[in-house]
Amino acid sequence: MNVQSLKHLAYDQLDGGELKPHQAEGVALMATTAKSVCADPVGSGKTVQAAGLTAHVIEAGQVDPTRPVLWLTTDTQLAHQPPRSCLVSSPG
Repeated sequence: MNVQSLKHLAYDQLDGGELKPHQAEGVALMATTAKSVCADPVGSGKTVQAAGLTAHVIEAGQVDPTRPVLWLTTDTQLAHQPPRSCLVSSPG
């Protein structure tokens, strides 16, 4: 799986236009490991990793892209980086 080419992730919204190496590794690990938890330090990009994982499960057909996705994060984090800025709407 190439996490740097997920069509449902807005790479242009990411710093540098791509996932950082640790973020790409986290997305790949969570996508292939059942019941995994992302416990990276503050400021390491957990919200971006969650967006990457969401994009992966949409593309894998595991969720319906027309349905809402639950984000578990603090309200202050959402104020700085809303999930809509990370995900691209799926047509159809």
